[in-house]
Amino acid sequence: MIGGRPLTAAGKYLLVLALIVLVAVGGGTTVWTQGLLLAIAGLWMMLKPPSASPSRRLDWMLLLLTVWSLTAFLPNGLLGGASWRQPLAAAGLDFTWMATPQPWVTTEAVLLLIGGISWFYLIWNAEPSYEDRRRLLWVLTLGITVLAVGQICATYYNWRSPFQAAGLGFSYFPNKNQTGLIYAMGGSIAFGLTIHLLRCRRRSALIALLCLLICFAASVFVLSRAAILLFFAGCLIAYLTAFNLRGAFRMMRFVLPIIIVGMTFLLVMGRESLQRFAFWKAEGSELRLDIYRDTLSMVTELPASGLTLGNFAWVFPQFREQVQVAQSVIHPESDWLWLLSELGPPGLAIMALAVIVVMSRFLPFGEERSVPYRAPAFGALTIFLMHSFFDVPAHRFGTLLIAFFVYRLAAAPIAKEPLALLPRWSLRIQGVLLLASGAVWFLSDVFSLPWTTKITNERARETLAQNFSAASRERIEEALDDAIGAFPLDWQNYTIRARYRLAFERDAQGASSDFVVARTLEPNSAEVPFQEGVTWMQYSPRQAAQAWREALNRHAIVPESLYREILDIGGSKPQFARELNNLSIVDPGLRYYYLKGRSGRTFDETIYYERSQDPTLARFTPEQRRALLRHWAMAADGAALRVHLVEHPNLSATPWFYEGLTWAANDNYERAVDTVQPYVTIPRFPEFTQFAMSSENELRQAFLLNPDDVVRGSILLQRQVDKQDWEGARETAGFLVKSESVPDYAYFWKGELDRRAGFSKNAWEAWLPYMEVLVEERAKAKQAKENSK
Repeated sequence: MIGGRPLTAAGKYLLVLALIVLVAVGGGTTVWTQGLLLAIAGLWMMLKPPSASPSRRLDWMLLLLTVWSLTAFLPNGLLGGASWRQPLAAAGLDFTWMATPQPWVTTEAVLLLIGGISWFYLIWNAEPSYEDRRRLLWVLTLGITVLAVGQICATYYNWRSPFQAAGLGFSYFPNKNQTGLIYAMGGSIAFGLTIHLLRCRRRSALIALLCLLICFAASVFVLSRAAILLFFAGCLIAYLTAFNLRGAFRMMRFVLPIIIVGMTFLLVMGRESLQRFAFWKAEGSELRLDIYRDTLSMVTELPASGLTLGNFAWVFPQFREQVQVAQSVIHPESDWLWLLSELGPPGLAIMALAVIVVMSRFLPFGEERSVPYRAPAFGALTIFLMHSFFDVPAHRFGTLLIAFFVYRLAAAPIAKEPLALLPRWSLRIQGVLLLASGAVWFLSDVFSLPWTTKITNERARETLAQNFSAASRERIEEALDDAIGAFPLDWQNYTIRARYRLAFERDAQGASSDFVVARTLEPNSAEVPFQEGVTWMQYSPRQAAQAWREALNRHAIVPESLYREILDIGGSKPQFARELNNLSIVDPGLRYYYLKGRSGRTFDETIYYERSQDPTLARFTPEQRRALLRHWAMAADGAALRVHLVEHPNLSATPWFYEGLTWAANDNYERAVDTVQPYVTIPRFPEFTQFAMSSENELRQAFLLNPDDVVRGSILLQRQVDKQDWEGARETAGFLVKSESVPDYAYFWKGELDRRAGFSKNAWEAWLPYMEVLVEERAKAKQAKENSK
């Protein structure tokens, strides 16, 4: 009941449709969708405040959780000190007197919490009857199937959603795991319906089975390991819940064919998804564990109230030790860890007790007539809870509201629902708050008004990007104040303000102070000091070099893009040449790219310094050493390289190759070929069984008609070599090296026969690809030999 009257059937179907649309438009992750959801909940609560609840104990738990979240606005230190603030305060960051470091961010997070709880009660009061459970499950399943069809079409046509983040595959949510969860929930419901309808021998089982297969296909195409695992888990839970042990065995004659079809599809079409099940090698698996470790370490140093709502992403950089990646971490990859970090152990305990109370409403699963429809919903909700331990579906409206709806369908019916704890007048006041807040958020996003923190920050960035000129100082100052007021823990705002102070006020000291704050706010990312160096480049090359040195020191593995950007920017400034040379000395990675960009006398001088420090160039990787030797041979003093190779024979496993390169670089191809010829081994022909009975004339005619026929061409070349038909072999090898897939022996014989014919340049060019293979193989053999000692 809602407000004493049941929700109409049309209203219930409209609610399901709205949940499906919510997923399709990004899953409630944008400001305008969140505002719309708050406004709808507020209006609904004003007109028909919920009168029933699953349990009075649950009411008290959720009320206590809301009150506990408001402790963020108590004086700082009242519930324990926050040691992480000390380095930031020492760097010059001003904090408010409240426990939350970002009051506006926390205010919005609290409103979202209240809005989510409100939706829970509004959906609970839909009060579905037996027929409602059956029909609404069908409508929800069909709606998710439509989303799954969209997934399949988008995968086939390579479409992308405007709401998804960068990455492989199509996704309705920015994160593909949450999209996959929706398919898993829909699939487990479809599976439960299929089994029930097959047992009842109804034709509609075929429709449910089709929905099941489509949802499973979408789970495979979304490229999420979690989606596939949760899909099977949900089906299993729904199956075991709906039947006793004897009944479960009896229904296996229907289940086994479905499993076989699903596994066959996964093996045939899901190769890329299956590859992600190598957990120890899968991209992101180790990162997730590192985030868990750092989050748990962080929690031990936080006060009882945690970080306060909305602040995890901004404070986590102060505690990053295990996580060694360039990108920022916006959440701890777990709803429960997120709750623990932001509301502390008390908040986690309250929510855990609330979930226990919620789960108690599923019982009993006996012979009650709605069990065939409650069991699939129970399976879907259970995998939602499972997913919350290693992802954040409870922090996304698109998954959370569907979970609320599924919970209502799965809960056991009782004769009379308990009355809600709060009186209706208080709920109407809550509705007014949500309606007003939601309207503000919606209008803020749609019309780009600075009424929410995210839009304020985005608008400020746009203003700063468009008007960073002397004629817009007042507007820039206003935008900076707005951005820092909204997100005082966002390092980018301080970097921008430092640029402003240098550009308009020539305030180097003030800019330095802002850069210190930015570095302290984000002590791990190389992007922060890199941007600082870019700014200083126009004013002080020395300080730019210091900032970039900090960027290079921030990670054990610096991305190649950072090296290239430093060289592109620094190399274009003649006044920075000395600083760039000194900067590259301290980092082997940057030094490698720096050397690769030098030539002639500049390279000779730079490599001379490296040789004087370590003639073996040991601080570079084997691949880098080979690339540097090749560059040295072709772009600088080849004579010096030849002398160095003689003096240090262990520098390379193939010194003859680089010596040959030095002669070729000076157009002395005859000397180059003579240098490498004793070391270029003759490759063996493979044993061909196909076309082995063809005559040489037949092979030649077929090969000339199709020069990409490597097999016939190779057999022909082998026969010509065996009978020492050098002119014919040279012609055949010439065709083979122009084919799409060139074998090594074709390169060798083309070069060898050109050498014999006196065409040294052609011989060198033909041998070069083959020698590259030899250099790689012998370098690996040398490395393996050294490692075995």
